[in-house]
Amino acid sequence: MQPTRNKQQRVLLVMSSVDEMGLSGKQTGTWFHELAAPYYILTEAGCEVVFASPAGGEAPIDLLSLKAPFTSEYTDRFLNDPVAMFAARHTRRLRHVDVETFDAVFFPGGYGLLWDPPRTRSPSS
Repeated sequence: MQPTRNKQQRVLLVMSSVDEMGLSGKQTGTWFHELAAPYYILTEAGCEVVFASPAGGEAPIDLLSLKAPFTSEYTDRFLNDPVAMFAARHTRRLRHVDVETFDAVFFPGGYGLLWDPPRTRSPSS
């Protein structure tokens, strides 16, 4: 990525589009704390955070990460934040995102992202 001329730093946060681990049938997705914490840390630092996923639209959250003891003040805050929830439910389709307009790309954890790469060649495809 080349340096951008953005006045406000922009971060592309890439979520998974996968909600099931292959043939096992086990549920997965993006790990919620690893989405929520960076979102608030980055936005509070003045960054614009844009959500994307390979398929676009609503990106699955790993259901286990929504339960104690895996929740946190960040996840609670995110669940009650209509702007953040809208962004997670309406991600941009990755292939339609111009990564050159971003200063950084962030991949939150979760097993879903391990299943996305075979279907997605790069963050810009």
